[in-house]
Amino acid sequence: MQRGLVLGGVHLNGEGIMTKRGLGLALLGGLLVMGACGGKAVIDPVGGGGTGGTTTSSSGTGGSSTSSGTTVTCPDLPSCNWCGGAPVVDDDGCVTGWTCANGVDPCVTSPCEHNGDCQPGTYCGEDGLCWLCEGGPCETGGTSPNLTCSCNAWCENGMDIGFECSIGEWGGNCICLVAGEMVAVCDIDGKPEDPCAIGTMCCDWPDTGGN
Repeated sequence: MQRGLVLGGVHLNGEGIMTKRGLGLALLGGLLVMGACGGKAVIDPVGGGGTGGTTTSSSGTGGSSTSSGTTVTCPDLPSCNWCGGAPVVDDDGCVTGWTCANGVDPCVTSPCEHNGDCQPGTYCGEDGLCWLCEGGPCETGGTSPNLTCSCNAWCENGMDIGFECSIGEWGGNCICLVAGEMVAVCDIDGKPEDPCAIGTMCCDWPDTGGN
């Protein structure tokens, strides 16, 4: 009968070959040593291990992104996101900027306060963004000197805007509309000649090509 030998806590058989039990103990002992040193042990199954996956994470201020095993230090988050835009992420998983709902970069674009801050054909919304609007021909009516003008436009943010104006010997009057609700009223002294023109002026109307 063969006798085993215990050497340094490892079991050897009679021919000096490590037994399965000895191998297991040796592996366990190695893991315990690595654990005590704060290390990480990875044991591949017999036949070789597989290829590790790729982990990517967005970073916060002063954070980092891990991609394909490489840690990248991300810059601080840009603090210009006044429009609550979506993040722009680079190939390393770092947030490098923002995109507003209308597609502009808030880091290089300031919020609008009125239509004069926007390009022709766009409307300054309550969110401070300029939205493209399209309108049909304005409808006019009446007989001189009592004339009327009604204009409507629909913008990319789903908002509809418009105005209704009238002029006469007494002067002029305009009602400005947003989503069908009156938001402003203009009274014009004198004898204006074009009710559509005073509506464009009074209601800060964008040049939609329809008026």
